[in-house]
Amino acid sequence: MTAELDAKELLDHESIPSIDSIFTTNIPTEQVDETADTQILIRDDGSKRDYLGNDDFWGITQNVELQIFYAKNLQVDPTSIELQISQCLLDAGWDESTGWRGRILDPDTQQLMNTNYFTRTKMKED
Repeated sequence: MTAELDAKELLDHESIPSIDSIFTTNIPTEQVDETADTQILIRDDGSKRDYLGNDDFWGITQNVELQIFYAKNLQVDPTSIELQISQCLLDAGWDESTGWRGRILDPDTQQLMNTNYFTRTKMKED
């Protein structure tokens, strides 16, 4: 399974309150203007060979970008949602690449949003 789908599956299973939907690659056109919902977008952020040795590699490090678009009428502290997302992925063996970037307003929807990058390493099977 791809890194984006694995991250989505983890977050779906966690059922974090206040998250209405989680998408990979892009937000469907019919959902873009749903500013009453809190939506997560998970996208591929590249990968690289890792654990090099003996003219071979033994693992791959995969990265995802996670953007969260908060509902305009959000009734909870966004920090609590971000902490739950981070904890869910960290518990599953992912690492944070950068930490949460800082909340800004999305220029298109005027929703509060934040971005974080997560990484994981998968080992080659013999």
